[in-house]
Amino acid sequence: MVASSLFVVRAFGLCRWDQKGRARMPGPPKLRLTGPVSWAPARMAATVTLEPEGRSLWDEPVRIAARGLAPGQPVTVRASLRDEKGTLFRAHAHYCADAAGLLDLTRAPALGGSFVGLEPMGLLWALEPEKPLLRLVKRDVRTPLAVELEVLDGHEPEAGRFLGRAVHERVFLGPGVRREPVRAGRVRATLFLPPEPGPFPGIVDIFGAGGGLVEYRASLLAKKGFAVLALAYYNYEDLPKGMETLHLEYFEEAVNYLLKRAEVKGPGVGLLGISKGGDLCLSMASFLKGITAAVIINGSVANVGGVLHYKGETLLPPLGSDRNRIKVTKDGFADILDVLNSPLEGPDQKSLIPVERADSTFLFLVGQDDHNWKSEFYANEASKRLEAHGKDKPQIICYPGAGHYIEPPYFPMCRASLHTLVGSPTIWGGEPRAHARAQVDAWKQLQTFFHKHLDVLTPLTVELEVLDGHEPEAGRLLGRAVQERDFLGPGVRREPVRAGRVRATLFLPPGTGPFPGIIDIFGTGGGLLEYRASLLAGHGFATLALAYYDFEDLPKKSDSIYLDYFEEALCYMLQHSQVKGPGIGLLGTSLGADICLSMASFMKNISATVSINGSGFSGNKAICYKQTCIPSLGHDLRRTKVAFSGLLDIVDIRNDIVGGCENPSIIPLEKADGPILFIVGQDDHNWRSELYAQTASERLQAHGKGKPQIISYPGTGHYIEPPYFPMCPASLYKVVNKPFYLLGIWGGEPRAHSKAQVDAWKHILTFFCKHLGGTQKGASPKL
Repeated sequence: MVASSLFVVRAFGLCRWDQKGRARMPGPPKLRLTGPVSWAPARMAATVTLEPEGRSLWDEPVRIAARGLAPGQPVTVRASLRDEKGTLFRAHAHYCADAAGLLDLTRAPALGGSFVGLEPMGLLWALEPEKPLLRLVKRDVRTPLAVELEVLDGHEPEAGRFLGRAVHERVFLGPGVRREPVRAGRVRATLFLPPEPGPFPGIVDIFGAGGGLVEYRASLLAKKGFAVLALAYYNYEDLPKGMETLHLEYFEEAVNYLLKRAEVKGPGVGLLGISKGGDLCLSMASFLKGITAAVIINGSVANVGGVLHYKGETLLPPLGSDRNRIKVTKDGFADILDVLNSPLEGPDQKSLIPVERADSTFLFLVGQDDHNWKSEFYANEASKRLEAHGKDKPQIICYPGAGHYIEPPYFPMCRASLHTLVGSPTIWGGEPRAHARAQVDAWKQLQTFFHKHLDVLTPLTVELEVLDGHEPEAGRLLGRAVQERDFLGPGVRREPVRAGRVRATLFLPPGTGPFPGIIDIFGTGGGLLEYRASLLAGHGFATLALAYYDFEDLPKKSDSIYLDYFEEALCYMLQHSQVKGPGIGLLGTSLGADICLSMASFMKNISATVSINGSGFSGNKAICYKQTCIPSLGHDLRRTKVAFSGLLDIVDIRNDIVGGCENPSIIPLEKADGPILFIVGQDDHNWRSELYAQTASERLQAHGKGKPQIISYPGTGHYIEPPYFPMCPASLYKVVNKPFYLLGIWGGEPRAHSKAQVDAWKHILTFFCKHLGGTQKGASPKL
């Protein structure tokens, strides 16, 4: 066995800072940043790298490594950053390089320093202020925080020889996220919108008693697909300077503003509040309309800090307190855990928020070592009150060792700071490692909760009018009716999935299950499409609508297809208690069909596969799985035609299938264990789906497999959807391997295409019922 040596990696500021906030070394050699912030200057023994390079969102993990060290070399890694006021935060840890001279913080445990053990992000969450009683807060989300990483020889953080350095920017405003200051009526806020056109589920984000406008949590959430209003409520611009008196009408105005925005998906919004913001969210949910879901982070079940008024009357007086119950720690800080009176006794019962009036769903996130107040007790009392009045029991997640300020991931824990209401330094509770892990989990939990309760499939409204005569625009109106066409059938359950790398939504049929399972994958449009999966759930199938690029933290483009991600989704389904084994079905359209055919060829436990206008080839993108990579078939854009309408026709741009069914780009379907159904539009102008299906059939038969079922539909184009979707004759499509879009045709004749969709849907349901062991349910929605 090769003995590994120790080294320390620590972060702190040995640098000076110029007027623009850039780090400078105190003397030569001077370093100039020109590209990715990873380099090995002259006379340095190590190259420090971070993945992703250059910059990343604050809530995203980074991979820190140092290369070029001696085998087993002991080192210290230091991390440092300066906040917007110039306060220095530092951390360091001791490590040991491996036998190849590599230090990878995802694999190397810290041997001492600010923390110990395997903590890849420890150098961030363990940062401590150089001056005590300061909390890391980001006020201007438009600028990053620069984290400096240094590698020193040995385990003495101050004296070791300097080996390498890198700077990494941690940003709070993701690419494409829009920031809009809001000055509407009395509302003072900032609205953050995701990059896409929307509409999005809406959230009002409220912080605690510190006052002002705090934006960083809202800006990070917007990158997760939410329209988030960061709301100030005192000590900001022309708002009141104190919180002795608050008016619920102000918060009602903010909710109504958000609901009226075209980018916000109704019918209700979510609330997210921490500390005092938590009890404000409980009051809003209890007294106001339009609140669908609320997340309370270490909030109180009683009104605290000031009187809450509504419509000219005192709604809730503040909970009483006794400063004589303040304790003093050995460090001289105040411990106010027992200062507030019990809201269950005497006149203080008037301060108790009547949560039973709320129509919202609640999630309480609780730090069990919160020393601001008794958050766990408050969450449990809220739960008891809801259940006593016949309401659903709320979800309560408790985190041992977590303190009061549960922030987005990787914010350092604040041990103590000046308390606005107490007026003296106060401890907040928490143990750094446990607190850091709580923040990572709480961030995932609140996103899942909001996606589940806010990001619902809304119906499409169809308006029917009868007019006099045969002129559709000019005839006299004789009658009118409106019908909603639903996508989520009665009793169908929608569960957002953020498991490992998998980004998806699982739709479960009504009843107890388990149900036959299907993974549903669409084509090159990217994002997460749910409507087909939701409809399939209405027919008795547990269906996972799976995104694979251009969604949340997934890659923004798919240059190649790596099947290990899809295998992770397959394992998730097979392990789900509501999914009936031993295998599942796959359903894919276009590129999604080719992914499904590849999964069936390389993976176990695939019982049935439906390909809708797939190619059966690695068409535009290489498909890779473990040590196997199927090369792209290739194309030539010069074979693009111009249709009579002036639109582009790309049906002939793919290269010829040289070698027929033995072409190296064809997916090895003969390895598949389950049956395959090919649904083909004979007028598909995306590519020659019918030819590809026949070639796949020839390959299967050439390898001794049974002939697959191929159903071809004359007059049918590329996008074969569930019944009654209108045919898409043409739209923008991304040019293969090019950074632009063109307007092209998809093929099809409307009547023939419509009939094909009805018949294909029946065949798909019958095929899956036959091979997955299901029976079609009668709970399908109105579509």
